[in-house]
Amino acid sequence: MVGVPRPASDAAAPVTPAQHPPQSEAEVSASGDHGPPGTHPWIHFRSLSDAYLFTFIISGPATLWESLWRGRPMIDQPGNLWIVPTVIVILTFLVGGAIAGRRRQRPMGAVIQALALSIPVATVLILIDVARRLIVNIPMFTPVIELWIDAFVGAIIIAVLGALGGRWLHLRRRRRSAPTMGTTLSRYARDGG
Repeated sequence: MVGVPRPASDAAAPVTPAQHPPQSEAEVSASGDHGPPGTHPWIHFRSLSDAYLFTFIISGPATLWESLWRGRPMIDQPGNLWIVPTVIVILTFLVGGAIAGRRRQRPMGAVIQALALSIPVATVLILIDVARRLIVNIPMFTPVIELWIDAFVGAIIIAVLGALGGRWLHLRRRRRSAPTMGTTLSRYARDGG
Protein backbone atom coordinates (compact mmCIF):
# COMPACT_ATOMS: atom_id res chain seq x y z
CA MET A 1 0.00 0.00 0.00
CA VAL A 2 1.63 3.11 -1.22
CA GLY A 3 1.28 6.28 0.79
CA VAL A 4 -0.34 4.62 3.78
CA PRO A 5 1.73 5.07 6.94
CA ARG A 6 2.59 1.89 8.80
CA PRO A 7 1.36 1.48 12.34
CA ALA A 8 3.92 2.08 15.11
CA SER A 9 3.94 -1.61 16.05
CA ASP A 10 5.18 -2.59 12.57
CA ALA A 11 7.87 0.11 12.40
CA ALA A 12 11.43 -1.08 12.48
CA ALA A 13 12.39 -0.28 16.04
CA PRO A 14 15.95 -0.51 17.22
CA VAL A 15 16.80 -3.74 19.05
CA THR A 16 17.30 -3.21 22.75
CA PRO A 17 19.44 -5.41 24.99
CA ALA A 18 16.30 -6.52 26.85
CA GLN A 19 15.04 -8.21 23.67
CA HIS A 20 18.24 -10.27 23.37
CA PRO A 21 19.30 -11.78 26.70
CA PRO A 22 22.98 -12.58 27.21
CA GLN A 23 24.13 -15.79 25.61
CA SER A 24 25.24 -18.82 27.57
CA GLU A 25 28.89 -19.94 27.41
CA ALA A 26 27.98 -22.72 24.97
CA GLU A 27 26.25 -20.26 22.64
CA VAL A 28 29.17 -17.83 22.88
CA SER A 29 31.76 -20.50 22.02
CA ALA A 30 29.56 -21.88 19.23
CA SER A 31 29.17 -18.43 17.73
CA GLY A 32 32.93 -17.94 17.63
CA ASP A 33 33.13 -15.16 20.23
CA HIS A 34 35.81 -16.28 22.68
CA GLY A 35 36.14 -13.33 24.98
CA PRO A 36 36.68 -9.61 24.95
CA PRO A 37 37.65 -7.88 21.72
CA GLY A 38 41.27 -8.47 20.79
CA THR A 39 41.48 -11.93 22.36
CA HIS A 40 42.08 -15.16 20.53
CA PRO A 41 40.78 -18.61 21.50
CA TRP A 42 44.25 -20.20 21.40
CA ILE A 43 46.37 -17.44 22.96
CA HIS A 44 45.95 -15.71 26.31
CA PHE A 45 47.83 -12.51 25.50
CA ARG A 46 48.17 -11.19 29.04
CA SER A 47 49.83 -14.37 30.33
CA LEU A 48 51.97 -14.52 27.22
CA SER A 49 53.12 -10.92 27.53
CA ASP A 50 53.95 -11.47 31.22
CA ALA A 51 55.97 -14.53 30.24
CA TYR A 52 57.81 -12.64 27.48
CA LEU A 53 58.71 -9.86 29.89
CA PHE A 54 59.96 -12.25 32.58
CA THR A 55 61.89 -14.47 30.16
CA PHE A 56 63.61 -11.63 28.31
CA ILE A 57 64.49 -9.70 31.48
CA ILE A 58 66.20 -12.72 33.07
CA SER A 59 67.59 -14.72 30.14
CA GLY A 60 68.92 -11.75 28.16
CA PRO A 61 71.40 -10.52 30.79
CA ALA A 62 72.34 -14.12 31.74
CA THR A 63 73.14 -14.91 28.10
CA LEU A 64 75.07 -11.66 27.72
CA TRP A 65 77.02 -12.43 30.89
CA GLU A 66 77.92 -15.88 29.54
CA SER A 67 78.96 -14.49 26.16
CA LEU A 68 81.10 -11.59 27.39
CA TRP A 69 82.80 -13.05 30.46
CA ARG A 70 86.44 -11.93 30.29
CA GLY A 71 86.16 -11.11 26.61
CA ARG A 72 84.93 -14.47 25.32
CA PRO A 73 82.17 -17.02 26.05
CA MET A 74 82.41 -18.90 29.32
CA ILE A 75 82.01 -22.23 27.57
CA ASP A 76 85.25 -21.57 25.66
CA GLN A 77 87.18 -20.92 28.88
CA PRO A 78 88.55 -23.49 31.32
CA GLY A 79 86.34 -24.41 34.26
CA ASN A 80 82.65 -25.02 34.71
CA LEU A 81 81.42 -21.50 35.42
CA TRP A 82 79.33 -21.64 32.21
CA ILE A 83 76.90 -23.95 34.05
CA VAL A 84 75.60 -21.07 36.22
CA PRO A 85 74.12 -18.93 33.40
CA THR A 86 72.91 -22.10 31.67
CA VAL A 87 70.93 -23.11 34.77
CA ILE A 88 69.60 -19.54 35.09
CA VAL A 89 68.32 -19.60 31.48
CA ILE A 90 66.81 -23.09 31.89
CA LEU A 91 64.94 -22.01 35.04
CA THR A 92 63.86 -18.82 33.26
CA PHE A 93 62.25 -20.80 30.43
CA LEU A 94 60.64 -23.15 32.97
CA VAL A 95 59.11 -20.31 35.01
CA GLY A 96 58.29 -18.32 31.85
CA GLY A 97 56.44 -21.35 30.49
CA ALA A 98 54.53 -21.65 33.78
CA ILE A 99 53.55 -17.98 33.55
CA ALA A 100 52.45 -18.42 29.92
CA GLY A 101 50.39 -21.57 30.51
CA ARG A 102 48.82 -20.73 33.85
CA ARG A 103 45.46 -19.51 32.55
CA ARG A 104 44.76 -22.26 30.02
CA GLN A 105 41.99 -24.76 30.69
CA ARG A 106 43.26 -27.46 28.33
CA PRO A 107 46.75 -28.95 28.10
CA MET A 108 46.94 -28.12 24.38
CA GLY A 109 46.30 -24.47 25.18
CA ALA A 110 49.25 -24.50 27.61
CA VAL A 111 51.46 -26.15 24.97
CA ILE A 112 50.50 -23.52 22.41
CA GLN A 113 51.31 -20.76 24.91
CA ALA A 114 54.70 -22.38 25.57
CA LEU A 115 55.46 -22.59 21.85
CA ALA A 116 54.40 -18.98 21.37
CA LEU A 117 56.84 -18.04 24.13
CA SER A 118 59.85 -20.27 23.56
CA ILE A 119 60.23 -20.14 19.78
CA PRO A 120 60.51 -16.34 19.47
CA VAL A 121 62.60 -15.88 22.63
CA ALA A 122 65.05 -18.68 21.78
CA THR A 123 65.29 -17.38 18.21
CA VAL A 124 66.11 -13.86 19.41
CA LEU A 125 68.75 -15.14 21.85
CA ILE A 126 70.40 -17.27 19.14
CA LEU A 127 70.30 -14.44 16.58
CA ILE A 128 71.97 -12.13 19.10
CA ASP A 129 74.76 -14.68 19.54
CA VAL A 130 75.09 -15.04 15.75
CA ALA A 131 75.33 -11.25 15.41
CA ARG A 132 77.93 -11.09 18.19
CA ARG A 133 80.03 -13.74 16.45
CA LEU A 134 79.77 -11.91 13.11
CA ILE A 135 80.71 -8.54 14.63
CA VAL A 136 83.72 -9.94 16.50
CA ASN A 137 84.74 -12.18 13.55
CA ILE A 138 84.49 -15.43 15.47
CA PRO A 139 83.97 -18.37 13.11
CA MET A 140 80.84 -20.51 13.46
CA PHE A 141 81.99 -24.10 13.72
CA THR A 142 79.67 -27.09 13.38
CA PRO A 143 79.70 -27.83 17.15
CA VAL A 144 78.51 -24.27 17.84
CA ILE A 145 75.62 -24.64 15.38
CA GLU A 146 74.73 -28.01 16.95
CA LEU A 147 74.78 -26.34 20.37
CA TRP A 148 72.38 -23.65 19.12
CA ILE A 149 70.01 -26.30 17.75
CA ASP A 150 70.16 -28.22 21.04
CA ALA A 151 69.50 -25.01 22.98
CA PHE A 152 66.54 -24.15 20.73
CA VAL A 153 64.92 -27.58 21.13
CA GLY A 154 65.72 -27.62 24.86
CA ALA A 155 64.11 -24.20 25.36
CA ILE A 156 60.93 -25.44 23.71
CA ILE A 157 60.81 -28.63 25.81
CA ILE A 158 61.52 -26.78 29.07
CA ALA A 159 58.88 -24.11 28.30
CA VAL A 160 56.27 -26.78 27.48
CA LEU A 161 56.98 -28.58 30.75
CA GLY A 162 56.73 -25.28 32.60
CA ALA A 163 53.45 -24.38 30.88
CA LEU A 164 51.88 -27.72 31.75
CA GLY A 165 53.09 -27.35 35.33
CA GLY A 166 51.80 -23.78 35.55
CA ARG A 167 48.42 -24.86 34.20
CA TRP A 168 48.24 -27.70 36.71
CA LEU A 169 49.11 -25.43 39.64
CA HIS A 170 46.58 -22.80 38.54
CA LEU A 171 43.76 -25.35 38.19
CA ARG A 172 44.69 -26.94 41.51
CA ARG A 173 44.61 -23.55 43.26
CA ARG A 174 41.22 -22.76 41.67
CA ARG A 175 39.74 -26.08 42.81
CA ARG A 176 40.92 -25.48 46.37
CA SER A 177 39.45 -22.00 46.52
CA ALA A 178 36.11 -22.95 44.90
CA PRO A 179 33.31 -23.21 47.46
CA THR A 180 31.72 -26.62 47.90
CA MET A 181 28.02 -27.23 48.33
CA GLY A 182 28.44 -27.74 52.09
CA THR A 183 30.20 -24.43 52.61
CA THR A 184 27.64 -22.65 50.47
CA LEU A 185 24.75 -24.08 52.50
CA SER A 186 26.45 -23.34 55.83
CA ARG A 187 27.04 -19.72 54.76
CA TYR A 188 23.43 -19.50 53.67
CA ALA A 189 22.21 -20.78 57.05
CA ARG A 190 24.66 -18.65 59.00
CA ASP A 191 23.67 -15.48 57.19
CA GLY A 192 20.00 -16.11 57.96
CA GLY A 193 19.07 -16.68 54.34
